[in-house]
Amino acid sequence: MQTQHDQIWGRPASREQENDQSEKFDPKAFALELRDAIQKNQIKLPTLPALSLEALLVVNDAGSCMADVAKVITKDTSMAARLVRYANSPLYRGTRNVASVKAAITRIGIDAVRHAILSLAMRDVFTTAIKSIQVRMEALWR
Repeated sequence: MQTQHDQIWGRPASREQENDQSEKFDPKAFALELRDAIQKNQIKLPTLPALSLEALLVVNDAGSCMADVAKVITKDTSMAARLVRYANSPLYRGTRNVASVKAAITRIGIDAVRHAILSLAMRDVFTTAIKSIQVRMEALWR
């Protein structure tokens, strides 16, 4: 029989066990096990990408203009493409699609840009190849 520790730290669990375990999940026990594993260097916590941090600093700087924000975001082609796609989504779409990061920022506004940067960065942080941990992180995220 698998222990909760075995399931949390990467040993495969069946879908039935995962479903059963989600009902019995103890967030405090999980947090303690996570802390112990970090302290013992058994796992390494992911960090936000450097460009995401840089973009957030520029977005939060009252002295920055849209061109400054666009300059940082265009350094990360994935982030730039996602931001333009976001600006062209049904939520923000105007009569024409935008093609540049600067136009995307203008369309959605600086607050939405800040949220988009955080969302994109956090999506990568909360992804792991270990299924049992992924299930727990998704549950905690909700």
